[in-house]
Amino acid sequence: MRGAPEWNSTAIFITYDEFGGYYDQVPPPSIGGVQLGFRVPLIVISPYAKEDYISGTLMTHTSLIAFIDYNWRLPALNRLVALSNIPIDMFDFTHEYRGGNYTARPPIVFGAQEGFPVPETIYFRPVNNTSGYNFTSLFPLEPQIPFSQLPYARYGSSDFNLSRVNSTVFVQKDTYIIPFYEQPLFYGIIVLVQVAVATAGYLRRRGGGHGR
Repeated sequence: MRGAPEWNSTAIFITYDEFGGYYDQVPPPSIGGVQLGFRVPLIVISPYAKEDYISGTLMTHTSLIAFIDYNWRLPALNRLVALSNIPIDMFDFTHEYRGGNYTARPPIVFGAQEGFPVPETIYFRPVNNTSGYNFTSLFPLEPQIPFSQLPYARYGSSDFNLSRVNSTVFVQKDTYIIPFYEQPLFYGIIVLVQVAVATAGYLRRRGGGHGR
């Protein structure tokens, strides 16, 4: 990404299906009387991403699909996506940071000359021995802009979604397929098999007893 023009139009979302569980101090919210699952992390990397910012926007994984649809002016994939809040509050497109007519912050470059084993090109040999690198001298990094000088609040939220801009919906009717092993009929068959096996074993034991 060193000097790459793509940086000024980059937005990377990092999330994964791993939650805080009992360590999370915020209980899952409820929608329509149905409790949602535990919170999962969402990290945004972008020259326009707000530093030192925590979003209180209620989102699901479909919010990332909604962001893609909104950014490329596509119709919402389905009604759920249309109603999913978009993480737009995590970005700042309005303030100038370097006194120029732009808001994008330059990337922080990591490379071998900075003491970090990041390949300079796509043609490289993997670094297996990092004993000569002193990572403690690199982290924690100094913020590009002191947090006290950031021109926005450190906490916020948004309820903006595609339905607010009257977006059309691509899939009008959702359909789903339940795997056979999760259908009630499958569990009924399992129970019948278990009963049959237990009955056969019982009859064998009874028959053996009469034979002696």
